Amino acid sequence: MLNEDFIKESIDRTINSKYKKVFHDLNPMWAEHWYYNNILNSYKGINYCHFVITDNNALSDDVIKKLFSEYNKDSVWFKRDILGQRIASEGIIFKQINERPADYIANYEQVKKCHKIIIGLDFGGSKSNTAIVACGFFDKTIIVIKSILIPTNSTIVFIAQKLKEFISDLKQITTARIVSVQADNENQIAIATLLTYRLGVPILNCNKRKIIERIRLKEKLLNSKQYFFYMPDAKTALESSKRQLWSDKNRDTRLDDGLIDIDSADAEEYCWTSIPFLFI
Repeated sequence: MLNEDFIKESIDRTINSKYKKVFHDLNPMWAEHWYYNNILNSYKGINYCHFVITDNNALSDDVIKKLFSEYNKDSVWFKRDILGQRIASEGIIFKQINERPADYIANYEQVKKCHKIIIGLDFGGSKSNTAIVACGFFDKTIIVIKSILIPTNSTIVFIAQKLKEFISDLKQITTARIVSVQADNENQIAIATLLTYRLGVPILNCNKRKIIERIRLKEKLLNSKQYFFYMPDAKTALESSKRQLWSDKNRDTRLDDGLIDIDSADAEEYCWTSIPFLFI
């Protein structure tokens, strides 16, 4: 979506045009979005055409069927992207995990298929926990294998010790190669300190990406049955996924009020935000 001032300026610059034509192509947002209120509903002479995915003659029935299978029919993304509705994001984010939790539990045979492991690390502070989460990968499938929370105000020495134990415990679950620890890139001092402990695994700056992009990818993988949790080792990550909510104050924003475990969510997502092909 373009900047509001840019759109208004582009319209104003055509004021002397005898045959004014400005084309906007957009995806649906929530009903109160500034584009609807300040552009679409404010200018006269606008021709509004509403299309949905099935209007695209270039897409075969099989392609459309596959596309539909990647969406949860109750999700905000299905209502916006497929039905073209102006829907607000609200309530529980990952409803399918709450409604059908058994569908997203991995067994040990699935864990054994993982050929690589990436660990996500979100540093806590005075009001938040430090979270460590490990995800395994095979055939574009992600399994959250293990997750832990470390109490607030923990020293970097304690975090390093817990990370070392985490890696050791992880090796008891799977023989897959641990590729890296993707650490919260906003705490360079903590990362530099961890590097001195020589944990045997590269510690890198994570690629955070926008939170909304992370949520969309996870939603897509869940609906395609390509995202699972290995229990009971990944309990904190699973519980976090169940409880995540949309903010009722800021549209398309995940609620982070200190009561819901967003630390595990961040660490979990850092495991795969550095893998470009997942976001294609």
